[in-house]
Amino acid sequence: MLKMENIPFEIFFGFIGVVLTLVGIGLAKNVPALLVFAGMFLLTWVMVTDSINMGNIPHNATTSGSVTTYQYTSDPFNFIDWPKVIFGLFGVVLMLIGALLTKLNAGNL
Repeated sequence: MLKMENIPFEIFFGFIGVVLTLVGIGLAKNVPALLVFAGMFLLTWVMVTDSINMGNIPHNATTSGSVTTYQYTSDPFNFIDWPKVIFGLFGVVLMLIGALLTKLNAGNL
């Protein structure tokens, strides 16, 4: 299974922004299939993400003449346990709401 480790937080929250945009367009234009797609997209993205790189923290500086060299350590956020469960449940809820609205619009509910 594909695993994404140490992805930059800009990419992770960029995809969250894509999901929110799909939800907004789906609700505004009355296209509930976009809610289902947004839920699937969010759930898939959450399932493959294990850790998010929140940036680099300088921890040591070495000065030699007029040149300063910094050493950085990575600051990962382990995307496991409750954050993963909550984001996954939000994706499932989006899929269910989209499916129910699709059935409601078709008159089959």
